[in-house]
Amino acid sequence: MRASLRFTVPVALILGGCEAGVDVAPAPDVASRSAPLAARPDASPSRAYADGAAGVRFAHPAALRVVTDHYDPTLPAHKFKHAVTLSGAAGPILRVEVWTDAEGLALDAWFEKHLAFSRAGATDVRSLQVGVAGVPAILVDQPHVHAPAQRMVTFALGGSVVRVTCLDAEDAAARAVLAEVLATFDAEGSR
Repeated sequence: MRASLRFTVPVALILGGCEAGVDVAPAPDVASRSAPLAARPDASPSRAYADGAAGVRFAHPAALRVVTDHYDPTLPAHKFKHAVTLSGAAGPILRVEVWTDAEGLALDAWFEKHLAFSRAGATDVRSLQVGVAGVPAILVDQPHVHAPAQRMVTFALGGSVVRVTCLDAEDAAARAVLAEVLATFDAEGSR
């Protein structure tokens, strides 16, 4: 039997500005596994990123290097078509993956069909809202086992499904980059 915890919390509360130890989940052990994101400590300027092929736009710290990969659009529905990696001096911090939602599934159904495996083990799954439009999202916190803990946020946007992954969710600076990207995420060409 798989246990999961689902509830809705505004992205500003779960991903930004929370004090450590604030119990946003019914069980304290969930809150401790889900370290909140704070504002970026370096206060460096942000840079806008826009990718018309992937259909996404967001802001990120200007000091980060951005590498974009576009894949064969005829790949099966479960394969992402675009990937954006944000890296700092120590390596990759964040990865954005974009799938075309050719099946037209609701977010929960799409997640269950294509990404349910990401909930294996002692993961914490929650609902929240992200982006400029405040779209519904599924947050998955995967605890540290043999690799750094990861925080993945998946949402539908403009005919696509997007997953933004913080590659080291135990790093406060990486969580802050995740918060900035999620708060500013929008569909390219939507404005």
